[in-house]
Amino acid sequence: MSHAGNKHVRRLIWMLSVLAIRSVPRYREYFERRVREGKGKMHILVAVGRKLLSALYAMLKKGVPYDPNWEENSRLALASR
Repeated sequence: MSHAGNKHVRRLIWMLSVLAIRSVPRYREYFERRVREGKGKMHILVAVGRKLLSALYAMLKKGVPYDPNWEENSRLALASR
């Protein structure tokens, strides 16, 4: 993880990544899959942090609450068009 930016925000993102891997099945599966592929655990935590930031940004930009099944729901919405 880069040392640029606010150290408190970086630490918060890091801790959110650890928590997401422990408690959210989607992120846990991603973590386990990447470990099986031989990636470093610390690098995977950074990738999870980026995924979390992307999800947070999308929620703030669109003004919608978090939907853990957004991929499936968006596929269904596209299929019904």
